[in-house]
Amino acid sequence: MADFLSDHSLWEHKHPGYGNAEYAKPGESPHPDYRYEKFGSRGFSTSGFTDESVHQTHLHNDGRKNGRGRTDSGRKDPGKKRPANPASLIRKTLNVLIILLVTILVLELVFHFVIAPGLELKHVQLDSDMDITMQEVEQAGGFSTGDLFYRLDESGIQSRLEALPEVLEAEVKRIFPDSLGVKLRQREELAIVMLQGDQGYVPAAVDSQGVIFRTGREIRNWELPVIHGVELENSSPGAQLNTPQQRMLQDVQNIMKESPQLLRAFSELRMDEVYPGIYEWVLIPVHMQVRLRAAAGLDGDTALFMLKTLDMMKDRGLEEIDEIDFRTGDVIYSNERGEYGLE
Repeated sequence: MADFLSDHSLWEHKHPGYGNAEYAKPGESPHPDYRYEKFGSRGFSTSGFTDESVHQTHLHNDGRKNGRGRTDSGRKDPGKKRPANPASLIRKTLNVLIILLVTILVLELVFHFVIAPGLELKHVQLDSDMDITMQEVEQAGGFSTGDLFYRLDESGIQSRLEALPEVLEAEVKRIFPDSLGVKLRQREELAIVMLQGDQGYVPAAVDSQGVIFRTGREIRNWELPVIHGVELENSSPGAQLNTPQQRMLQDVQNIMKESPQLLRAFSELRMDEVYPGIYEWVLIPVHMQVRLRAAAGLDGDTALFMLKTLDMMKDRGLEEIDEIDFRTGDVIYSNERGEYGLE
């Protein structure tokens, strides 16, 4: 350490004021021609270290930042960006949106006035559980292949197809670019009602909603329950039973779900209108001419109880009994002479 201080003092003695700007003239280095190879007695190499580099170091230190984004020498700090102008960003965004909307509008106009008028219906995709042809579907729906695709009225076609007596539900959907999807679901036969016609009674098939959709030979299942006593002003296919009659049909549907074989024990089911809009059931067993009367809301348990009661009363001579009433909790029977009995 003593050697270092001694050598440094010797160097300062030979070169007083080195590195001090006040000893140098403007634009000149304090020692422009001085170049030294060693510093001190330890042989520390300083090759290439000139007065010019020392002077540049002083200038760099004098030009340090003043904390406001600029150096003391007045230069801008290249590392700091100017903040964006919000108004300019909004203006650019609006311009992009306007261009986008105008483009979409132009494409829409081109499609509707140039492309759409040339699109025609070429294919009909039919999905149905009915025995119906494509020609019958097009005729009933009021459309045909070759119609303009975008002029097809889906809701109108659906309404016309659902107007067919056998159709329970219809779905119609356009499929771009040239197809129409049609799905049809048919009604299911629940019972056969005997309707009064010009030439006597006419059998007609009805579904759970009371809609008549097949008559005569068109009926497919002749093992369904047969219901009498149904009177309608209009008995053509597509006609519907009134609301009280529909509730009576609900009884038949419930019994068929619980025990389909139970109703086969009766040869006839009759809706008896005792008061306007009020119906009761009159059931006639197979091979017996005894009327069994029950209130609306008939279920499987009541029907089974009626058959068991009838079986127990056989020994008493059913020829003497005309009707058995099950409308109350008691079993009341009567005959043609007006005699009553209570079980």
